[in-house]
Amino acid sequence: MAISNIDNRGSWYDIYDERGKKGKTLSSNIGTIEGFSSDFFVANRGSWFDLYDENGKKYKTLSTNIGNFVSISGNTFVVKRTSWLDTYDKSGKKINTRSAR
Repeated sequence: MAISNIDNRGSWYDIYDERGKKGKTLSSNIGTIEGFSSDFFVANRGSWFDLYDENGKKYKTLSTNIGNFVSISGNTFVVKRTSWLDTYDKSGKKINTRSAR
């Protein structure tokens, strides 16, 4: 199932597949969803970024000390750390660093 949308419905998040069908509902206690792509999404839970697969299963937790979430695209996401932009793959491994200028 590929993610096409994640809808915040009060204290719930509904995850929709590529056909527009609701595939999973998660409690908003998982945190604030920062962004999603077709394969995964990132939730901010206080001092932690949690990575979830398209089925709503958490598979990785990273400290928010890595930076502030910027964007997600394809199989990567970007965080800003001081004057640097760090790119992470969907497994949570840093794969690139570049200047934020």
